[in-house]
Amino acid sequence: MPYRTFHDGRYVFIAWDRPAVGDIDGLVADLAKVRKLVAEPLVIFSVIPADGEPPAAAFRKQIVGRWEEILPKGETVHAVLVGSGIGASLNRAVLNTIRMFVRGRGIGKVYSAVATALREERVPDSITAERLRTAGILR
Repeated sequence: MPYRTFHDGRYVFIAWDRPAVGDIDGLVADLAKVRKLVAEPLVIFSVIPADGEPPAAAFRKQIVGRWEEILPKGETVHAVLVGSGIGASLNRAVLNTIRMFVRGRGIGKVYSAVATALREERVPDSITAERLRTAGILR
């Protein structure tokens, strides 16, 4: 499966392995469903594993082109680029490119560990690493 989502209230976690252009429609629909359930702006965490493949140019172009659907004004997405090494470095470069094209709108912090992101963003205690692991967000 190219991506997986988990949400608890306004907090949404998206795990990517091999991002593909065809995933974007599903992601937009998934996020719209969550927005109908909550009355607050979403706080999204995009989790990319250390061995996750950087997205192709076509995917990056679609993300930028549909940014307002993916992340309406007032919402934030934080990136969790798990680990270090060449894969994480390539994904950081891609994130910086996307950030440049969307002028940074809605892009929050970049973390290298989910535990740090949970703590620093004051995510509710009900969202644990174990729940995220069970949901397939963490390996």
